[in-house]
Amino acid sequence: MLNGGISSDPEDILSWMESGAVAVGLGSSLINLNLSSAELKDKMEKLLIQLKSK
Repeated sequence: MLNGGISSDPEDILSWMESGAVAVGLGSSLINLNLSSAELKDKMEKLLIQLKSK
């Protein structure tokens, strides 16, 4: 599992997964202190949809 230095770009995540990672941990590339919990949920849902469509 990779954690740190991973961007929230679906292509970056998929690149790591194709290289053998079974999970990635996203921090500052996903979470922004200015986001409300609803905005964070929306951002996460959109990212998951993008990953599933690849």
